[in-house]
Amino acid sequence: ESTIALEINERLKKTCVGYVGLSSIDVNNHDEKKQFWKELIRDFTILNNTITAIQNPDEEDVFCYEEIAEDLGYMPGNSVETLKNLGIGGLTVTQWKNGDEIWNAPKNNAVMVANHDTASAKELYPDKFERRKKFIDLFASGAKNVQIFWTDLFGIKERYNQPGTTGDQNWSLRMTPDFNDEYHKKLEDYDAVNLPDVIWEANRLRNPNFSHEHRELSESLKHWANVLKERE
Repeated sequence: ESTIALEINERLKKTCVGYVGLSSIDVNNHDEKKQFWKELIRDFTILNNTITAIQNPDEEDVFCYEEIAEDLGYMPGNSVETLKNLGIGGLTVTQWKNGDEIWNAPKNNAVMVANHDTASAKELYPDKFERRKKFIDLFASGAKNVQIFWTDLFGIKERYNQPGTTGDQNWSLRMTPDFNDEYHKKLEDYDAVNLPDVIWEANRLRNPNFSHEHRELSESLKHWANVLKERE
């Protein structure tokens, strides 16, 4: 696992300008909080310097990344119909959608609260409980792909880019060296996105009997949600 994670880390550093990296995380550390993140990167398939799949070693199914078109703004000609015919999903930005549109988002789409060209979720929704509900809605939506911009995951208010403008303020926001500690501090106050927490709530929203029908998964999500927000 450590070798795979480090190989992915090195390849992403070489190919992605904005990649934060795993260099500040000791992949051999057995701290329970860090185990959660290790679970997320455990089994990758790498082809031509691209992460193409994540596989659970206990299951035969492989989750493969699909093509997603950035269909925001003007779409020329027959591009919308062409994407639909090819089965290529688009982007559903929930800050511009109502509840029904989110709940029934196209299956192949990627849903998100915000992205690199919009205000951050923290700026859009100052109330932390309203903001948490927005992320729960992502995982309860009709889409099978969820995208959370890194500033939203870590509870950062600053905007990453202002379209149509130039200046040092655009594309320059970076994580601070103590981002891991800051993230867990914010989780204690629901001020950052606790992934297992919102996934658990989303499943309960979709299926009121989720905790009973999927007891093992439900307990696992609650366990990791509590681990992530525990004080050191």
